[in-house]
Amino acid sequence: MLTAGTHERSTLVLQSCDVQQVENPGNRLRMPLVILAVLQVLDIATTHHLLQVGGVEGNPIAAALLALGGFTALIIAKGVILAGIAVKAALVARLGDEALARALRRICVVAIIYTAVVGWNTYLMTVR
Repeated sequence: MLTAGTHERSTLVLQSCDVQQVENPGNRLRMPLVILAVLQVLDIATTHHLLQVGGVEGNPIAAALLALGGFTALIIAKGVILAGIAVKAALVARLGDEALARALRRICVVAIIYTAVVGWNTYLMTVR
């Protein structure tokens, strides 16, 4: 069941993906990257909770990282990936509006996927 909060978060994700909203390329990137970072933190937190209550990591890459180095390895990997996305997005922003629009769409697709992952994890937390 969707709540008003879920709708507001989804709206925020979609609004932040509007490539026409701000003239400064850095400002266009800021909100989608912040949202993506928050979603990564929520994914780690919800995954941690579910594993503590007997859940199993469904992502084979994340499961391998957890097996190799626990949550520290997962957090480091997510941080490195997020930093890489931010650096690449900043570099792409200098290539012009079309390249920026493509980068923003890709970041927003990833953010939407993680919104679904966090939503699924949250649902699983309510039924456990």
